[in-house]
Amino acid sequence: MEHHQAATTPHKNPTIRLPADQESGCYEMRLESIGGLGANLCGKLLGELGAAYLGLNAAAFSSYGSEKQGSPVKAYVRWSMPEREILQNSPVERPHLLVLFHQALAGTLRGALSAGISGIPFFSHDIGGFIGLPDDELYVRWAQLGLFSSHSRCHGAGDHTHREPWAFSKEACDIFRFYDKLRYSLMPYIYSEAEKCTQTGLPMMRALVLEYPDDPNVRHIEDQYLFGDSLLIAPVLKPLRKSRERRVYLPKGVWHDYFTHDRIESTGMWIRRPVDLTTMPIYVRGGTTLRYCAGDRTLYEGMGEILREEYWEE
Repeated sequence: MEHHQAATTPHKNPTIRLPADQESGCYEMRLESIGGLGANLCGKLLGELGAAYLGLNAAAFSSYGSEKQGSPVKAYVRWSMPEREILQNSPVERPHLLVLFHQALAGTLRGALSAGISGIPFFSHDIGGFIGLPDDELYVRWAQLGLFSSHSRCHGAGDHTHREPWAFSKEACDIFRFYDKLRYSLMPYIYSEAEKCTQTGLPMMRALVLEYPDDPNVRHIEDQYLFGDSLLIAPVLKPLRKSRERRVYLPKGVWHDYFTHDRIESTGMWIRRPVDLTTMPIYVRGGTTLRYCAGDRTLYEGMGEILREEYWEE
């Protein structure tokens, strides 16, 4: 497999898109996330550093982004546009999604996969969306996706739009806790895969076409992804009132349903997976060994010892 290297040379004459219709998945990218520079950068300094950090033409960046002296520059990117310009040189991108719909959740995933294909290995987003208050179902679906992104954070705008899991129903909080503990227990896998990303330029959230370029079935799949080399994630992006099953494509090879342990020998085929609010389909590539640490501790002192290993046969 060819390695997908991150771009290192600046783009010429970039096109920076201003926000269009909200439901299409429109994002606001801030320099607050770039190298810890924060919002104190302004004016000419931002134009110069914007070019250095973002690989954008300084004049174009400033003319679209500059507000007033002392304000942070904002670059707007609409991920779904074919002529998009993707920011490539920051450690992680975390766009602010403007609206709260299931369509916007799907747009978040498209944005993550677009960023990865364009050379950005790590991607984060606002669990629960940025503006407005999601209902329990949308919050849970966003959390399931967010906790299987390279970086996870609950974040929103306004005094009455809390994103903490305990601000929602007990069921939503319990589901959040389950996936949060699962993420932390899988930190040995996540850390090792993230290290590979830094060496190869491959994204942590990986469009299937990067792994299977010769499979014509994956070329237009934008609603599932590989999380590292061995986990296939299929977030539920529609409300349950519309469907209680998830159509998932399994590339050729052996895959295991993480929750039921069903073994599927795929020839490159679609399956239908029943789902409820608790379920986000996860499939493990055959031949994978997953290592687990404690899922109920922070990482301030490291992930701790490996508690168990789980082999998923080929």
